[in-house]
Amino acid sequence: MTLLARPIGNAARVLPLVGDAVPVPPGRIPVYVSEAMVDLYGARRGEPLPLLEPALGPGPYFVAGVWRDYVRQTGAVILEQRDYQRLTGDTRVNDLQLWLAPGASAQEAQAAVRKLVRDTTGDASLVELASASEVRGVSLRIFDRSFAVTYWLQAVAIAIGLFGVAASFSAQVLARRKEFGLLAHWASRGGRCLRSWRVKARRGP
Repeated sequence: MTLLARPIGNAARVLPLVGDAVPVPPGRIPVYVSEAMVDLYGARRGEPLPLLEPALGPGPYFVAGVWRDYVRQTGAVILEQRDYQRLTGDTRVNDLQLWLAPGASAQEAQAAVRKLVRDTTGDASLVELASASEVRGVSLRIFDRSFAVTYWLQAVAIAIGLFGVAASFSAQVLARRKEFGLLAHWASRGGRCLRSWRVKARRGP
């Protein structure tokens, strides 16, 4: 699973919660789990979460809510950043989101961030930047690739269906070949008899 430490504050406004958050009992550390955590690990709202203790130490941790996460299929847990820093002493930040002011240029903002990283660390390649549209495009390409097999299965299903219909009609034709021949014979004889009757009718007295 993935552990995310970020400022939360009012979880109902920050996170896409599934249902309402539950009150946290005194002395418990609130965490918010994704829907995959509920299915994979049984982390349910209003219950303790001992899975975090090996990594962060004894909490005790309390599942205050469940949120929707469409990125991490293996499950994710969000912890208040202050609690994470207090438990681990780790103050590093490895993920940052920026909201540009109206009219600001994304290219100029990225160039400014890279310059700041280069001036601070001497290596601008330490930071990787991507706009929301780029992330959305990559996600859609991955989504399309994941459904490529489905498209192939649809084509195979259509081919099998057409082959089955053709085979069924062919089998019906072969099974009733004698009947079709008899009908063709009757049709030809009926035409000759009708023509003969018309001729005789014209040759009457």
